[in-house]
Amino acid sequence: MNIVFKLVQLLLSCPHYLCICKWAKMVNVTFKTKKEPSCA
Repeated sequence: MNIVFKLVQLLLSCPHYLCICKWAKMVNVTFKTKKEPSCA
């Protein structure tokens, strides 16, 4: 459960798209948006 809070804090402290991409790679998740290219 602690890992979830750490990941949430990471997203809250670094809301920029590139930071979210780095986080997504850490947890093997790809965020897809219409304006930005995918992280993968």
